Amino acid sequence: MEKKSGKMYVHFCPPTVVTSVFNARELINIDLSDHLLFKELPRHSGTNECTLKRGFKCKFKTSVYQCLIKKRMRREKHLLQSTNLKERAD
Repeated sequence: MEKKSGKMYVHFCPPTVVTSVFNARELINIDLSDHLLFKELPRHSGTNECTLKRGFKCKFKTSVYQCLIKKRMRREKHLLQSTNLKERAD
């Protein structure tokens, strides 16, 4: 919900948009590599860029780009914690 001028607006996402948004999130979860480009995501999830951005923000309260970056950072943190850097330096 969003508050504007004292009124509450509920964002409605049509079922087709919700499906596309969840498809995009699945693609992000499956493929965190750098070759997954944001411009390709709408095409692979079955919608256009603007609809994907609005629908993603509506359902997950974050942008597509922020979700992708957050997932990549978690993966990198896990890799750093699970790798013994001292052994690599030797």
